[in-house]
Amino acid sequence: MASTAPGSSTVRACDLRYGMRIITPNGHLGTVLDAVLDDTHLRIFVALEDGDESSIYARVGETFHVRAAAIKVRAVCQFCACTSRWHETRDGRADLWEGVGRGWSVAPYPPAHAHRWGPHGDLWTCPKCEREGTIGKRPGAWEGTERKAAA
Repeated sequence: MASTAPGSSTVRACDLRYGMRIITPNGHLGTVLDAVLDDTHLRIFVALEDGDESSIYARVGETFHVRAAAIKVRAVCQFCACTSRWHETRDGRADLWEGVGRGWSVAPYPPAHAHRWGPHGDLWTCPKCEREGTIGKRPGAWEGTERKAAA
């Protein structure tokens, strides 16, 4: 069985559903197409990432690692509300190194932390506000105004 990867959880074979992304026992990533009960075993049909199809026999109580679906997120500047480019992530948080873009800075907070003016989690500052400086600017002051897209 493959080790638990970030962004994955464990699901029993009998709970697998169409479209779930699983890590097969031999370590390949695939998408569940169908599952059929054969006596005491479950036959799971999987479309592998390389384009091949495979079938796996599993006991009904056996567990599989299921990958979380990638979602698209973007950072929002805490001072002017401009937004970064969209990028895919598995944990629902914008990533400074892999997706936000050059010049953005982040003040990391736990995802559940609520700030006074409404947002949760990390606080982002866009390149323009970073260059101009944030002295005298108040986070969340843009509330109620239309958000601007980053250039």
